[in-house]
Amino acid sequence: MEATKKKRKELNPFVIVFVVIFACWVATYLIPGGAYDRVEENGVVSVVADSYHAVDKEPLSVFDLFLSIPQGMVMSAGLMALVFLTTGAIGVFNKTGALTVGMSHLMGGVYKRFGSEKGAPIVLFCVMLIFAVLGGVLGWIEGGIPFIPLFIPLILALGYDSMVAIASTALVMMIGFAYCPINVYTVGIAHDIAGLPMFSGMGYRVVVLVTCLAITMAYIFRYAAKVKADPSRSLVKDVDMTGLVDKDVATSETKKLNTTQKLVLLILAATIGVVVYGCTKYAWGYEPITAAFFIGGTAAGLISRLTPGEIADIYIAGAKDSVDAAMIIGTASGVSWILEQGGLIDPIVHATATPLSHLPPWAAAIGVFIVVTLLNGLVAGGSTKALILMPLLVPIADITGITRQTVTQAFQFGDGISNSFWITYGTLLIFLSLGRIPIGKWWKFVVPLLASLSVIAIIGLVIAVKINYGPF
Repeated sequence: MEATKKKRKELNPFVIVFVVIFACWVATYLIPGGAYDRVEENGVVSVVADSYHAVDKEPLSVFDLFLSIPQGMVMSAGLMALVFLTTGAIGVFNKTGALTVGMSHLMGGVYKRFGSEKGAPIVLFCVMLIFAVLGGVLGWIEGGIPFIPLFIPLILALGYDSMVAIASTALVMMIGFAYCPINVYTVGIAHDIAGLPMFSGMGYRVVVLVTCLAITMAYIFRYAAKVKADPSRSLVKDVDMTGLVDKDVATSETKKLNTTQKLVLLILAATIGVVVYGCTKYAWGYEPITAAFFIGGTAAGLISRLTPGEIADIYIAGAKDSVDAAMIIGTASGVSWILEQGGLIDPIVHATATPLSHLPPWAAAIGVFIVVTLLNGLVAGGSTKALILMPLLVPIADITGITRQTVTQAFQFGDGISNSFWITYGTLLIFLSLGRIPIGKWWKFVVPLLASLSVIAIIGLVIAVKINYGPF
């Protein structure tokens, strides 16, 4: 009976997202129509400052309310395909046994040198460092999705829980993205619109990145040590981990990799290398990343002498396991569809951004951070928000006396920190589904950290105002 009560208390993400969609639909009846003029330059569409004007609009129908969900799935088709096929590809790699034996050798080698008590934190730190680079240097979030299932069994085998597994991978990557000094999706676009030298102000951003990643890692280490010492203190102790825990990882360190398994690991390494190269060199989107893992997984299966039918069955099983994650992505994208079709984005931006021009410099910088954080719950894409908001924020910066570099930094903070909180951000829901973490448990874990990082962001913005963070 007690277990049933606990289960009923968990928040269903589909219900929460639909409530948000419903609220946005109701807003189409309440918020007057308005729009900014837009101009296109070199293929980039941006907002014209001081061009907001009233427009006629029709509220969306009841049919549109429900149409938003399939339309959201159409908008998210590439990301949904990434989830389905990469989950299947990782399943094929797992089927060969190469990952299990390889991780066992890694654990065995570290434990042999440092002992299990010191070895587990060392492995955990190395995992966090990898994802810190993916987010903080490469500016990845979605691109890291295929790599997370590779590390979950390893983290669990170290004696930690799935909260640690997702925090040490996805959360570290998202925090790295939030402070990435060369993030092309936020800083790059913002600098271009503000007329700043590309990726200028690097020193300040690097200091902030290192500081906030260190705080995040220390926070994760503190929780991880508590759970390893006493598993009953885990926030997800009641969650069924069947299928996530690979007991062989912790018990097969004496097994040797055979030739086929070595080839499989080489294929996996090559696949990862191709994805990294494609994303950095050619700005790959979801589809090429998916294709690369599809090729790699299929090649690994054929080399391991799996039949085409067996490989297909593994892909289908992987798709079945990831249906929840893919469905919630599409549902969450319905929020964006309602906002766009209902003509709500420009009125909301106008209502929230305009009052900032009347604030003193330090308050204006903090206000930008707060406004972007709130809007991040409705418009998840960093580049989309940059194209909408930065043409409006640059004049506000000039009026209030803060530098354009400071307003860019406030925008980056607001866009990135709250990615780990908003349930309307479909990628966060993918990460949580991979670790089977209920959203309520996640919020309980992450909110104290995000509150601390937000305080640091506010202090950092006040400092930026005081030092005239520039060049201008």
